[in-house]
Amino acid sequence: MRFLTLLFALLLAALPARGEPATILAALAQIPADPDWWGKTRTVDIVDLAALRQVSGVGSDVTLTAFAEHRLSPADELAATSLLWRLHGTVGFRDYLLAGAALWPEQLGLDFLELGWFSEPGTPPRVLLLLGGEALPRDAALAVLGQAGFMPVEHDGITAWAKGEKDFGQDLRNRAPGFPFWGWLGMSARLFRGEAALVGARSWADLDLALAVERGEAESLADLPRFRLAAEALAHADYSAGPVLQVTFLDQAHGEGVLAAAPDGLPPFELFAFADREDASGQQVVLVLSYGTDAATAAAAADALAERLTQYKDSKGATLAERFPGLTVEPTLLESETGAAAVVRLATPPEPAKSESGKVNNRSRLYAHFLRMLYSRDLGFLAPRG
Repeated sequence: MRFLTLLFALLLAALPARGEPATILAALAQIPADPDWWGKTRTVDIVDLAALRQVSGVGSDVTLTAFAEHRLSPADELAATSLLWRLHGTVGFRDYLLAGAALWPEQLGLDFLELGWFSEPGTPPRVLLLLGGEALPRDAALAVLGQAGFMPVEHDGITAWAKGEKDFGQDLRNRAPGFPFWGWLGMSARLFRGEAALVGARSWADLDLALAVERGEAESLADLPRFRLAAEALAHADYSAGPVLQVTFLDQAHGEGVLAAAPDGLPPFELFAFADREDASGQQVVLVLSYGTDAATAAAAADALAERLTQYKDSKGATLAERFPGLTVEPTLLESETGAAAVVRLATPPEPAKSESGKVNNRSRLYAHFLRMLYSRDLGFLAPRG
């Protein structure tokens, strides 16, 4: 399965009219698809930190440690602030980044801004934390984890690193808020270094599942056609000249789903996903609904979703156009060998780094707005027919 996933990524990269969903696929390839592990619902966030560095103008020599210690030039500080302001999603360590800036190099062997990507999939307490990128330590260099209280353990043919004897254990007296593997909770953790990521779990059973995915012995989300189709659509070059910065998947085909049905709803879909992108023309959010191989239904759904988005008022009574002046909404159909997807591209004009009042602009506000609607279940425009 892992070979097929990598082959798929290579084929996509070779297509001249396509985007480059390689980072999304690399992350999805580490995330278990096992329905029992997920429980009743499945939502996933992935943040491409390398892409955020690129669009935010953060130089390769800029570190979060220097930012936290106010040692950056005004231009670098503005760029780093812009990047941090744009981080959204459910990953737990986000709120403790500045508190733990100095801990990352000491206990993980890299600065936060050297990460390539990250994700925290699962349903608590059964979650994984995935830190991706080439800068993460490997092999003997993983001994740096000893500074955070981890010990090496020979486990199922690998050297894993463990902290805490009890699965899902918690030691509030020894909290380390800046340590990303649930340090703010004082949780037990088990880690291993995979090919693409440093993988953490709160129990040995969850680590074993992640290890089986790493070895191609268990299915990953990248093995599911609806996730591969969404990754392809979200990164398609027709919707932005810029990279995918962060993405959220809501798997309506899993378990109970998330969205309640409505008599006048959209044609039922398998997966909803939306991505944050940016290029010289401004900011874009790409929304995707997967429809298997039913292109006719996907085309109709794209038009219907665009109309609903134009008319929909959120929980505070505002339309998207009122919240985001200059917003454009464009429906389209994407067809590929993987399947058919309804796509709606939302775009806003470019924003300066700072507002007239001197406040740093959050150029991911549109993406954050959809996340807030997801968290508060304010998603009436997505209701499937039923």
